[in-house]
Amino acid sequence: MNRAKALKLNMLTGWLSELVTLITGLILPRLILTTFGSSYNGLVGAIGQYMGFTTVLRAGLGAVTRAALFKPLADNDQDKISSIIASTNIFMRKVSLMILGYVVLFAILFPFLTTGEYGWFETFAMVLIIGSVVIIENCFAIKYKILLQADQKYYVQTLSIVISRILSFIVTVILIKLGYNMHIVKLGAAIAALTDPLWLSIYVKKHYKIDKNAKPDNSAIKQRWDAFTQQIAVVVNGNVDLVLMSFFVQLKEISVYTVHSMVTINIQKLITSMINGINATFGNMIAHKEEENLKNTFLFIEWGLFAACALVFSVTSVMLTPFIGIYTDSVTDVNYIRPVFAFAMTLVAMMNCMRLPYQMLTEAAGHFKQTRNASIWEVFVNIGVSLVMLYYFGIIGVIIGTFVAAVIRTAQFALYSFKHILNFPVWYLAKSYLLYFATFILITWIFRSVPTMEMTGYLQWIMYAAIVGMTAFVIVAIVSLIFNREQVLYLKRRFEKKAKK
Repeated sequence: MNRAKALKLNMLTGWLSELVTLITGLILPRLILTTFGSSYNGLVGAIGQYMGFTTVLRAGLGAVTRAALFKPLADNDQDKISSIIASTNIFMRKVSLMILGYVVLFAILFPFLTTGEYGWFETFAMVLIIGSVVIIENCFAIKYKILLQADQKYYVQTLSIVISRILSFIVTVILIKLGYNMHIVKLGAAIAALTDPLWLSIYVKKHYKIDKNAKPDNSAIKQRWDAFTQQIAVVVNGNVDLVLMSFFVQLKEISVYTVHSMVTINIQKLITSMINGINATFGNMIAHKEEENLKNTFLFIEWGLFAACALVFSVTSVMLTPFIGIYTDSVTDVNYIRPVFAFAMTLVAMMNCMRLPYQMLTEAAGHFKQTRNASIWEVFVNIGVSLVMLYYFGIIGVIIGTFVAAVIRTAQFALYSFKHILNFPVWYLAKSYLLYFATFILITWIFRSVPTMEMTGYLQWIMYAAIVGMTAFVIVAIVSLIFNREQVLYLKRRFEKKAKK
């Protein structure tokens, strides 16, 4: 399968996955809120964030292994592929044991960290149930996912995830409707999630000739500790908000955070799916030394992502608070209507998306050591600013810390990519980044400055969202035609070519 077709499949299945995630992610938390209350929702959200730290133990391995696999996959070197997978498998066995220990230790200690709203055993059991999904994924699925990602077959693992997610959703809804407690509900969802590693195992064994007795090639993943440092930064920055809040605020406040992040994270994933698998495409071009093709592809991807961010996140910024109001209309144990908090959450999600082209390019080039130190500073900035801001401004303070750190790290990735991989002038970064950030601010300001229609239900919300979306599209289109005419014309030629076919 050629690169263009693989990239298209990766994008389409990525959108499907995020659509399923968005729908299930909106329905399930509301069911949990209305059935079990905000405290239970906050408990589950906090545990899920702590489980996110388990990715630290395998951090760096996926990115380094993918980078090492690009060339042997391009050359169809089966011996080299088998050697790299063998070294990855040995490392993952050790990681799985460490994750098991982490989950058990956390299950014992976490009940003492909460505010005492639930008993020790109740919280302990919930941690073990949620943690079991993480253990299963690391033991059986990660090595297959890395191979498929490097081979530009994100669509295979994405479809597997979609099937698993739909099954978990169906099981969860049925168990809630039948009146089972939260522990049985989460246990049923965990069992349904087993379909993902099972299907991936079957697919890889059928389509790849992996020699299980191959000699491990540890030199191929020698940069794993440099990538490890960077991935630790990603995990810490992705989870530090809830970790800090779990020490200083009530579970109800955590629930406010998780309900807002439920939307912004799903929107962020929807945007991310636009370039699902692009790092493998970059890696394939680098392996074949297609420098000019790499530059043109990167510029097109950067423009498309930035324009999409300005469009989607400006609509999200305007429509998030009205949506939260409708979504939590029957929940009265805490105030969920916080417009400034909603704007801040949207801003952080947008910054995280805008760094992706640069991050993917540096990972595809295998430049982990060169970009390692900046990731360490990002963590310190995030934690330091978040702690100070949390003291003065409450839960919005941790968002301020995350935003400041995200801006610094994005700038570092972009500057390194332009100088050492693409050889682009720095002014281009300032132009692209600031242009679409300013477009986002402009659209948000326009709609927050004019009176809005009353939205008491989802129908009114959809109608107003359509108005905001169409207006935002026109503004972003005008900006793109003026400042990114070459990329727009390239897209137009592609559509015309497809139409002729």
